Amino acid sequence: MAAVYMGIIGFLVLIIHRVSLLITFPQRFKLPYTIAFLLLALFLTMIFRETVGQAVGWNALTTLFNCALMCWLLRGSVFQITFAFYFQYILIISLWYLAEAVLGVFISPDDANFSLTLFVAMIALYTAFVALAVAYGRKLFKKLLEYGGRAEWSLYASGALYSFVFLTISRDFPGSKLQYILLILFVIWSFAVFCLAIINIHEKTKKSAEAEFASGIISSGRDHYQKMDGLQEKLRILRHDYKYHITAIGELAASGDNEGIARYLSGIQEHLSESEMREYCTNNVINALLSSYAERCAKSDTRYGVEVSLPQNLTIPNYDLCIILGNLLENAMEACGKLTEGKYIEIRLKPLGEQLALIVSNSFDGKLGNGAGRLESAKKDGGYGLKSVEAVAVRYDGELTLEWNSDTFTAGVTVKL
Repeated sequence: MAAVYMGIIGFLVLIIHRVSLLITFPQRFKLPYTIAFLLLALFLTMIFRETVGQAVGWNALTTLFNCALMCWLLRGSVFQITFAFYFQYILIISLWYLAEAVLGVFISPDDANFSLTLFVAMIALYTAFVALAVAYGRKLFKKLLEYGGRAEWSLYASGALYSFVFLTISRDFPGSKLQYILLILFVIWSFAVFCLAIINIHEKTKKSAEAEFASGIISSGRDHYQKMDGLQEKLRILRHDYKYHITAIGELAASGDNEGIARYLSGIQEHLSESEMREYCTNNVINALLSSYAERCAKSDTRYGVEVSLPQNLTIPNYDLCIILGNLLENAMEACGKLTEGKYIEIRLKPLGEQLALIVSNSFDGKLGNGAGRLESAKKDGGYGLKSVEAVAVRYDGELTLEWNSDTFTAGVTVKL
């Protein structure tokens, strides 16, 4: 009977582990097909383990097979899925090992009631685990997996794999029950610290990126206002010299020198156009940002089209709107920088019903950093631009949508007015 209880617990571990992964990541296939694949894999795993026994090496082989299967079934980075696979496995089997070890202090493993008591305890623990996973699992992993590049996540995944192997093999180490309990607690504690460190690193990266972006916005605004001051100064000088210009033009007209008049007026126009600045909208902050990218586009021979209609009263503050617009424009500039001709950026920002809609379209070489079905940044730090845009959009009851083909990339954002 004890073997039956242990077999049921082992099967529960596999079921709960797969369900927790389905909660964490979107599926590549429709849910019924995904479940069918998982049930088939679970059946084959159980048959294989019954055939070859519970040797550590064979068990490790089956977990590697199932990890590869989950990487195929789920959408996301292979390294992030591998990390989550072993992370959740560690949590689930640690509960089992810990309950077994603690129970062994009070009841002998040879006692007839040991297996039944352990079975009841595991049902209670795993019920609580599933409830917590449903309530907080997706939120925790969204925060945990939010940032980081391929190199960082390959390191995290290898750490999770090592911790899993260490925990499963250490179960066979000789020693007292107290030593074994402490060892399990140490592994759990170490992994918790490891995950906390990842979250802290990502939070610091995010804050640093936001501070750098804010500095860029301030710099763009400062340049914008300096140019406006320069233009105002030239207009004041022109008004001051107005009577002299009229006198000069009058003398040229009296002498019939039409060509001289044309040259004179052209000189005045050229003098004014040196600091000419287009006003895209009445919002000075957004206008400063758009003007800054207009200059960059002019220098890089990139066609720049802007269609903006902003209402006077916005729910979203200028800073958050600049995060959305600035990141999308920066990505568009980066994409255009990979081309030698046909470069363009088109911006449309206007109310749409009860929402403010922003669409940024740009020329594109058709190449994406795509990791297992999802858009992935090619930057070394994993990229934070689109993630920041999406976070701000969701904060204001909106969303980020991305579309692309072989030569055009379009990002659309909506936020509540």
